[in-house]
Amino acid sequence: MRRDAFSHYHPIVNMLYFVLVIGAGMALRHGVCQVLGLVLAFSYCIALEGSKVWKMLRWLVPLCLCSTLINMFVSHEGVTVLFTLWGADITMESTLYGLSSAVMLMTVILWFRAFSVVITTDKFLYLFGRIVPALSLVVSMTLRFVPLFGRRLQQVREAQRTLGYREEGTVRERIARGAAMLSVLVTWSLEKAIDTGDAMKSRGYGLQGRTTFDCYTFEGRDVAATVFLALCAAMLIAGGATGQLYWQYYPYVTGTLSAWSVATCVIYALGCGLPLLIKWKEEAQWRSLTFDN
Repeated sequence: MRRDAFSHYHPIVNMLYFVLVIGAGMALRHGVCQVLGLVLAFSYCIALEGSKVWKMLRWLVPLCLCSTLINMFVSHEGVTVLFTLWGADITMESTLYGLSSAVMLMTVILWFRAFSVVITTDKFLYLFGRIVPALSLVVSMTLRFVPLFGRRLQQVREAQRTLGYREEGTVRERIARGAAMLSVLVTWSLEKAIDTGDAMKSRGYGLQGRTTFDCYTFEGRDVAATVFLALCAAMLIAGGATGQLYWQYYPYVTGTLSAWSVATCVIYALGCGLPLLIKWKEEAQWRSLTFDN
């Protein structure tokens, strides 16, 4: 992970941020908000992981394209007919609704990608270890399972290469090698999970009255970030309650685009872009200090 100033904030602030942006990404249907959410989610993932995020587009874009096409050909609601295929009307409204659903799906996936990078295992255990110790342990192990599974797969593949196994061959031979690698990988992962559980149990994890070590302190910047996020959430709720985020696709596309609606979208963008704002602020301070010296 690249250096990210927001990741060094208190875990409560990190968790509050992702709860708000993921919830807003799933709830908001306003076209402008959806585009802003997608751009900012992708930008934050780029800031966290760099070019690795571009590899996600190889499967993320086809997935969202399929979601759009499925809704376009399955749903025939709407008044604006684009063309007729096999006796079925393909409407602009159903196409735009499918595109909206695809954008929402892509945005939420990107937010969860950033969540998995920022909310590390120790942060998750700090937040939920005392409340639901067993569940928090299972969830934290699940969150780290996918990247850990990938690293172990690479190690198994390299070990097999040193033993002379080649990746070429017939389909049957490659399937057999893949099954052998999967068996080794699953056995290894299960053994490590058992070892982790035994180690946590021997250290008294989850026992009543057990104290835990943490190095997190709720500082002034955490208070400011919490207040900022709370204000953004309150303004978004107020904007939604007063109809400033109204948007519908059926039977025709219509939505609110007033000055207050634009202001609400700007507030949404500021809330989603908080980590980027913090990053740019620290980079500007660092450049100014370097220039002074």
